[in-house]
This record gives sequence, C-alpha cells and structure tokens, in this order.
Amino acid sequence: MTNGGTCEYILDPDVPDTWGGSDDSRCFVSSSDLNDEGVWTCPHDAEKGEDLCLFHLPVEQKEDNRVTSALLKAVNSIDDDIEESRLRTQFIGARFGELKIEGESFELPSDQPIDLTHCRFQDHISLTDSKFSAEIDFTGATFEGGLEIVDTTFGRSVNFNCSSFDGKTLFDGVRFDDRVYFKMITASAPLELTSTTLNGWFSFRDAVFEGEVKVKDSSFNAQDISGTFADATFEHKATFERTSITGDFGFTTATFQSGLNFVEMLTKSDLAFHNTVIAGDLVCDETVFDGTLEFKSTLESPKTQVEGEASFEGAKFGVKPKFAEIEFGEASFHNVTFEAGAIFEEVQFDGKIDFSGVMSKTKGNFEFNDVIVNKPANFKESRFRKGIDLSDTKFQAETTFRKSWFYNYNSLDKFDATNVEFGGKVSFAKARFDSPARFTDIEVSGTADFRNVSFHSGSDFSGASFDENILFADAVFESGTDWSEVVIDGDADFSGVDWATTNQHLEPVKHSMTGMKIQGNANFSSLGWENDAVDFSEANVSGELILDE
Repeated sequence: MTNGGTCEYILDPDVPDTWGGSDDSRCFVSSSDLNDEGVWTCPHDAEKGEDLCLFHLPVEQKEDNRVTSALLKAVNSIDDDIEESRLRTQFIGARFGELKIEGESFELPSDQPIDLTHCRFQDHISLTDSKFSAEIDFTGATFEGGLEIVDTTFGRSVNFNCSSFDGKTLFDGVRFDDRVYFKMITASAPLELTSTTLNGWFSFRDAVFEGEVKVKDSSFNAQDISGTFADATFEHKATFERTSITGDFGFTTATFQSGLNFVEMLTKSDLAFHNTVIAGDLVCDETVFDGTLEFKSTLESPKTQVEGEASFEGAKFGVKPKFAEIEFGEASFHNVTFEAGAIFEEVQFDGKIDFSGVMSKTKGNFEFNDVIVNKPANFKESRFRKGIDLSDTKFQAETTFRKSWFYNYNSLDKFDATNVEFGGKVSFAKARFDSPARFTDIEVSGTADFRNVSFHSGSDFSGASFDENILFADAVFESGTDWSEVVIDGDADFSGVDWATTNQHLEPVKHSMTGMKIQGNANFSSLGWENDAVDFSEANVSGELILDE
C-alpha cells in the first residue's frame, strides 16, 4: 500500500538506513503516518525515467532551483481533498542542496503541517522575508551547510527537535508566534539569535552546543513560562545580551564549559540556575532581575557552581535573589541594587568577593548566613536600609565594611554578626549603625578596626574574642553596649570614644564590661573615672590601663 505517489522511497522505522539513522538512533516519523505494513511511502511522483521523486533523488542528480520551485508549488497548492493536501506537504527523508526562499507567504490550513522530518539539507539554507502560517516539523533533520533565517515570521509551532546543525545557524529578525522546539539538538557550529522574538514557549532541553551561542537584542515573551535550557551543554562561551525575558526561564542542570555572559538583560519572571555548572566566568553586569533569581543546589550532584569569576556589577534585583548551597570562585556585586534584600545561604566563595557600593533597600533583609569566604571580602561603602544578617559566616581573610551604613527602617531591623569568624583583619572604620548591632561571640584573628564608628542604637559584643589589637578610637556609642566576657589578646584602643549616658529618648544607658579581659594595654582616655554609665569594675586588664589623659 502506498500514499498514492509513484516515488519508490520507503522509510522503515526499523531500518535506520532508510532515514539516515544509526543502529542506536530513533525514528521520529509519527505512527499515524505509517501504512498497514508499518512503513512510510512517499506521496510524490517519481521523476521521468527515475525511481524517486525530485525530493528524494540524490542532490547531485537534480538542480537546486527546480527543487525549490517544486517545494513552493507543493506547499502552496490547496486541494479540496484534505488528505491530498496533507500528503502533498510531506517531505519526510528528502534531500536538499542549496535552498533559497525569499519573500514567500505560506497560507496552509491550520491542521496541515509541512513535514520535513529526517530531511537532509546538504547545502546552505536561506529563508528571508517570508511568512509561514503552518506548523513546520524539522524533527531529526540534518543541516550540513548552515541555516540562515532572516526577517521571517512563523505563525504556528516549529519543531527542530533532535536535529543536527553542522554549519552556522542564524535567526535574525525572526518572529515565532507559537512554540518552537530545539530539544536534544546538536549544534557543532555557532548558533545566533539576533533581534528575534519568541512569543510562545521554547525549549532547548538536552541540547548540545559545540560552537559558540549568541542571543542578543531579542525578546522571549511567553507569559507563564518563556522557555528552558535544562540539561543543555555549552562547550564554548554562551552570550545573552540586551534581551528581555517575560516568563519563567531556566538553565537547570545545564553545563557551561567556557563561561556565560548574561549582560544587560531584563528578566521579568523567575530565572533558575539549579544544579548548574559554569566552568568559566559568569558575567551578569547591568542586568535587571525583576523576577526571582535562584542559584541553588537541589540535588547532591551536580552542585551548582561557578568555577571562574562571577560578576554582577551594576545589576539590579527587583525581587530578593537566592543563592543557596553553591560554590563560587571570585565574585563581584559592586554597585548592585537589591530592592528587596538578598539571600546568600551556605555559599562558598573560593576567591575574593566585592560587595562595595551595594544598596540593599527596604523591601527585605540582606541575609548572608553560614557563608564561607576564603579570600578577602570587600563591603566598603555599602548601604543596608533594612536588616543584615551575617550570622555563622566565616570570613577567612581580610574583610572590610569601611564607611558602610546600616539603617534602621523599622524597630525589627538589626545588624547581626552572631558567631561570625573573621580569619584576618576586619574593618568597620567610619561605618554607621542606626540599627542595633550584634557582634555576639564573634572571633577575630587579625586586627579589628572600628575607628570613628557611630553606633546610634545598642551594640552587643558579648562573648567576642580578638586575637590581636582592637581599635575603637573616636567611636561614638549613643546607646548601651555589652562587652561582657569579651577576650582581647592584644591591645585595646578606646581613646576619644564618646560613651553616652542616655539614649535618644533621654533614658539612662549602661556600658557593661563584666568579665572583659584585655591581655595587652588598654587606652580608655576620655572615659575618666566619673562616667557612671560605664561599668568597668569587673574588667581585667593585664597591661597598662589608661583612663584619663
């Protein structure tokens, strides 16, 4: 039984040679297109004197322009017989040389797809300034000479699943109004989307990109879920630039072997990097995240990580991002704006980090809990308008919050550094604390520099231990402080400190130093003997004690 054509091409799903497959590959022809014998037969007529139609003849036995003309005629012919029309647009397993289509419009019935499953395109394919109203199926196709689609609109879904792209692939000025599928494709040459609009959902799940990937000046507009690159592999650098994403979007369990540029992007919904491995650098400079960004590990393996440098310089987060159970090399969040705070939880930074100039605004706390930073950390001149929580974090090298400002947006806001370990020098010099500051049980291995710090609410250093000198010269304590059980193995410089006797509400305050131990010298000049707010009676100073100049 045949589909009515005289072409003798037969595709047998059980015989890979008939559709260009291998023993371990899969045939994608729909079972509904197979006849009673379980095979697909070509509906087109054979060429005169040949056993095969123009589409199935080897490329070297036909002229490219004749094939193009025949393809256009078959697609654009409308028949009253629906089944005849459907068969006419089946080109399964066809072979094409150079194919150039320009300025064409394909108006097919909505249920009549153009079926190019398992086709082999052996030369360059070019579609320009055209419009397709029909579904197009390229499943399992091979593009050997490159694919270039420019200024073309696809009104219905397009399927490239399991196709191979051996030459450069370019989508420039293309508009997809329906879904587009690239699942399990292999692109061995560069692939680029420029000024392209995807109004429907798309998928690059399990795609393998052996060449460079570029997406720029494009837009992904599907409202709920824009698309996914889940489980995709990028062997060369991937670049996403100046592109907007409306719906949820993700790179879950994707692997970037040479880094990812995600620059000047606009994401309006959730963006997921779950169990994503980025072997090179991650650059997200000047990107606006108006949806939730999640970098986290949801599985034991692979663990989400950025092995190179991660840069978010100048980025803006409209919703609180979450970085959890992941590993970074170096990381820069210089001049980043967090409208609703941020979550960094169980994150490990193996390189230096830069949070200088950060602005964390009033919609949420800045949480930096149980984090390990193995190299220098820079939070210089940052602003935190709500609470900041550093509890249980380990800063293994020099750390600075110099000239940072910790606001007091409401009565619940506080600075919390409980149980933080500072493995090197730490500086809060010239910082300002409007909210209560808790340094309870901190451990500082290097010099602690709090010179010219202003504490406008209570501060608690109880249980803290300092292995070297502490410097609080010219600090201002406008409310009560707790220094009980503090241990200082070096010198303590509190010269010129302003110890308030009442708070801003004119209520008496106390500065408790019960059980405080200073192994070196202690300079409390400016305190004098008559400040009843300072309880120095049970402090222990092993070196010289200076109370009055």
